[in-house]
Amino acid sequence: MENRSGWVWALVLSAVAIAVRFLPVETNLGCFGALSLFCGAVIKTPLGLMLPLAALAISDLVGHWFQVSDMGLYDYRTMGMVYLAYLATAMLGRWIQSHKPAQVALGAIAGSVVFFLVSNFGAWLDPRMGYAPTVQGLADCYLMGIPFYRATFLSDLLMSGLFFGAFALATRNATSNASQTRAL
Repeated sequence: MENRSGWVWALVLSAVAIAVRFLPVETNLGCFGALSLFCGAVIKTPLGLMLPLAALAISDLVGHWFQVSDMGLYDYRTMGMVYLAYLATAMLGRWIQSHKPAQVALGAIAGSVVFFLVSNFGAWLDPRMGYAPTVQGLADCYLMGIPFYRATFLSDLLMSGLFFGAFALATRNATSNASQTRAL
């Protein structure tokens, strides 16, 4: 039951993450970090690692199709690193066994740090970003990325709490209802 409900929740949350990406919100404020962590924790198959990447790809393709600014298909190095960062976050989700708030919070924080480090490395690799291909250029890239980290950190932490919390409530209620039905 939980595996099936985990898939249902993951698909619903994927749709939410895609929809939020099209809202006029602050840059890096989104749900894909939380979605990646959730899918990695709840869906224990390799598809659980791939679902957030598929949702991100759908939003990238739709954003590209409709020419949404700051979305769509851009430099393959930067995109590759963004996808790699979300894959790493989904893999961090495997560590979350009990779905306890402390584990979810630590996973969300670790995921936002991984995303910052990996995605900014990708930005440094993108010649259109204008960073020198030196250690100083990489340091400059990370320094320039710090203001964007706030939104990543906050959204990963808050949305992870919301995603895992809603899932826990729903599965607890479903288990409680099933137990009461069997008792009758």
